[in-house]
Amino acid sequence: MPGGAMSSLPLENIDNIPPYVKWLEVGRNLKFECWDESRIASVELWIDNERVAFLWDGRIGEVRLENLAEGPHTAVVRVQDNCGNENVSVSNFWIRPPPAPPPAPLPPVVSSIQLSGDSLLAEITNRENRSMVFQVYVYVDENLFMVVPVELSPLQSVSTRLELKGLPSGDHWITIRDSEGSLLGSCQLTIPTVATAQSSEDRGLPSSHLFLVIPPLIIFTGALLGRKFVGRKRTSVTVRVEEIPEVARALAPLLKKKND
Repeated sequence: MPGGAMSSLPLENIDNIPPYVKWLEVGRNLKFECWDESRIASVELWIDNERVAFLWDGRIGEVRLENLAEGPHTAVVRVQDNCGNENVSVSNFWIRPPPAPPPAPLPPVVSSIQLSGDSLLAEITNRENRSMVFQVYVYVDENLFMVVPVELSPLQSVSTRLELKGLPSGDHWITIRDSEGSLLGSCQLTIPTVATAQSSEDRGLPSSHLFLVIPPLIIFTGALLGRKFVGRKRTSVTVRVEEIPEVARALAPLLKKKND
């Protein structure tokens, strides 16, 4: 230097201010900010006295601590600028257990089922303290038979008639389910076989009246049928079923004589 004088930097230009550190988020998601006019030279992150790697973009550092156990923890950031100034920031935090999920809603229940002819009387109880429109799914032999909407008041029961007309005769298994398929109630229903009148022809029996053909040259007295039939042509006579034995006995001698 000229004159042998020693040069020195102005005191006002010397950076002796430590870097700025601010915690932005603590917990399993850990995030902090560091800044300095002389720029940041190095940053370290320590969790419970163990150094942890993190993402750094030149100003913001962050890390996701997935394996951090529940309980108290300590995070330490040590940052140094290009002038050798250092700052250490400590944050104590807790990892708390996740909140318990809300209780699942209680589905309605079928408290009773009664058979009434070809109908079911189902009493459905609402276990929630709120009104709802409940869809009742009725299955017959595991096949969906009908869907019935039922309005339910809070904590109240309602009786619902479920018509089961048109089922074939025999035993049937009736189940009542909700929209999720959960079983609410079941019972067995027997549809009796209805006896139908069978015609005399189907049973192989004669009808109530028979139409007989009388051979020629046969004379009936009035004592048998109340009139005479004379002639050589075939004559039709209506005879009641209950009179057949008497007619047969009356005809037997005449037919035997004719055959002889």
